Amino acid sequence: MEIGETIAVFQSVYPPGRRQLASAHSALGESLLIQGKISEAERLFVDSAKQLGESLRQERRLAMQRLIRQHEAQGNLVSARQLQDELAAFERNVRSR
Repeated sequence: MEIGETIAVFQSVYPPGRRQLASAHSALGESLLIQGKISEAERLFVDSAKQLGESLRQERRLAMQRLIRQHEAQGNLVSARQLQDELAAFERNVRSR
C-alpha cells in the first residue's frame, strides 16, 4: 500500500485532526519533496505542522524540519530561516515547561 492509499484509509477511519493523519500527511510530503513535487509537499507540511500544534513534540518537530527542507530545496532561504527560528522558539517553549 502506498502512502497516499494509507492516508485515504486513515481519512475514512479517523476524524480530521488526528495525530495519525497529520503524521501521514507529513510523511507523504517528504515523499513528494524527494520526487521534486515541492508545491504539493509544502501544503502537506503546513497542514501537518498546524494539526500537530504543540501537543506532540517529536511529530511537530519532524513536520517543521520537513517544511524547512522543502523551502531550502525551493531556494526560498528567507522562509527557511523564518521556519528555523519558529522551530527554535518551539524547542525553547517545550524545554521551559
